[in-house]
Amino acid sequence: MALDAGSSVLRAIVGTFDGLKALAEFNHRPAPPPEDDEKEGSQPDEGPPADLAKFGLNLAYTINLVLPKTDDIAVFNAIFRALRENLLKR
Repeated sequence: MALDAGSSVLRAIVGTFDGLKALAEFNHRPAPPPEDDEKEGSQPDEGPPADLAKFGLNLAYTINLVLPKTDDIAVFNAIFRALRENLLKR
């Protein structure tokens, strides 16, 4: 899809790009990662890394559950009990 030079959509895209470009730090170099004395395969830390936490980055996941067609309530109780015990424990 081609946009005309005077298109409001094109002006909005260019304006957004120019605004982001003004905020960017193109010469910024990230700090080297700290050296860990821990062994490989050790338990990961709980919670997000400090550099992600300061930005308030939160991750989530979605589980789609397809329930079986049954009239037996015990089946549903077992499914939801297993979900609670394995996914919702903190």
